[in-house]
Amino acid sequence: MATTTLNTLLPEFAKRHGYWVGSFTTTTSITGSDKVIVSTGLISSGYDDDDALIDYWIRITSGTDDDAVRRIDDYTGSSGSCTVASGANLSSGSSITFEVYTRDPNDITDALNTARTALYPAIHKVVYERDISGEVDRTKYTVPSTIHSVSKLWYEPRLKSNWADNLVGTLDADFEGDLTDFTTSSATLTAETETTSPNNQMVWHGTQSGKVLVANSSTGYAYLAVPSPTNYEGEEINISFWAHALSVSGATVKAAIRTDSGSWSVGTAHGGDGWERLSVSLSPQGIDSSIHVGVQIVNSSGADYHVYMDELIATAGRADNPYPQAQIIKQWYPENSSVVIPSGVPENSNLLIEGVAPVSSVSSGTDTMEIGENRYEVLFQSAMAVLSSGEFNESDDNELNALQRRNTHSRNRVSESTMVVPTRIRTVV
Repeated sequence: MATTTLNTLLPEFAKRHGYWVGSFTTTTSITGSDKVIVSTGLISSGYDDDDALIDYWIRITSGTDDDAVRRIDDYTGSSGSCTVASGANLSSGSSITFEVYTRDPNDITDALNTARTALYPAIHKVVYERDISGEVDRTKYTVPSTIHSVSKLWYEPRLKSNWADNLVGTLDADFEGDLTDFTTSSATLTAETETTSPNNQMVWHGTQSGKVLVANSSTGYAYLAVPSPTNYEGEEINISFWAHALSVSGATVKAAIRTDSGSWSVGTAHGGDGWERLSVSLSPQGIDSSIHVGVQIVNSSGADYHVYMDELIATAGRADNPYPQAQIIKQWYPENSSVVIPSGVPENSNLLIEGVAPVSSVSSGTDTMEIGENRYEVLFQSAMAVLSSGEFNESDDNELNALQRRNTHSRNRVSESTMVVPTRIRTVV
């Protein structure tokens, strides 16, 4: 699925619709004590008259203030000096890159985000949710909120940590050993043993799980190191494990992965209601020495907080597609926010749901929207219709007529481009 960052979408939209001035680099260091941005590149681009850029907008694209937007309050053409009107003082820095727009880029971003939902389902992303545990005699399953419409269902065998394709399967990923393969940071890891009378519900499979404890005001980790990590350069690494956590204010539990000593990438937080499958994916580049996979616990609850984990699996390659052992479910139907499978899901299987949803919203420059260059036009025309609609109440009669024509043109272009919509999709509400 093609994706595009906001850093690409904003300039491309502005160039097509007359809001673009250019991209520049500061030629005088920003001191951090004022609100002045200077670039002689503005002069060489033809902006050599005083006040030529007043009420234009700067979007910073590097340095500490990356993504910051400021309105130009004053401009000196002889020096290419812009004084910005609002916001905190800018951070010190040299050779800072920035873009200049004739319209607030935050307004454009908002319009793009509104357009992405208005265009659904003609423009959509495909979503897979596989962390749903099948239960004996259960026929109704809630569809995760990440999916708006369901297209296909599979059941997959519930993989165990000893699965042949598990990258950490030779380590303590089953939590049945002494757990010495794990490394901890600001956390303690101990074995939790299954008991009877009463039955210990803190073991998902086998006779042991791992109990991870993190003190208050700490962020702790427990993780395994993937053997031969450089073998997986550029491949998508996917990890998942079962975690038992209870909802406590100030505590979050997430699957976590990192390469070398870099920052951790984390998945969606645990819901706080017992056993749940957690997962996260990363496509590492430039691996020097390690890939670490495990759990992150952020604890600001006011007391110690613990989580149980079991059956850690790491795989290389895209996680979207069904496993080879998956079986498609042919008989099912939607019911409100659920799907009903009359035949049920076989024991020791997980449910895999394929569906669609609006493409992702964007706010920072590196955020991505699941849209390729071939769909720019329809997205931009829809966003342009949003922007021109918002200008109606602020325009005189002459401007209003022009805006109405522009709005109608944009909406017509959108209608022409969205005639074909996805088929074989059953909507869940």
